[in-house]
Amino acid sequence: MGFWISHVPWNRFSDFWTRVDHSLRPGGRVLFVDDAFRTEEELIEGEASTTIQRRLGDGTPHRAVKVPHSPERLERELAALGWNIQVHPTSGPSYRRTGGRSSD
Repeated sequence: MGFWISHVPWNRFSDFWTRVDHSLRPGGRVLFVDDAFRTEEELIEGEASTTIQRRLGDGTPHRAVKVPHSPERLERELAALGWNIQVHPTSGPSYRRTGGRSSD
């Protein structure tokens, strides 16, 4: 998954990973890359909000979900859902990792 996890709302996070699990073969693995980058101008509802506003090239504003996961918290949340994934930050604002279910 490329830059997708941060756009899954917290209230759907568990269901999303259940769907991922059901999409994998037994022993299957996932690969993801994402970031927690949000600009000051995007934070229309404050730093704690997961709603941001971005503008298209023509200037029209659009709201989106952008959850600023830290690698540590994301790793803990996934472990609580039964995934064995160590999330590693990159040299920039991104993180990446592969992994599978804890039982694999």
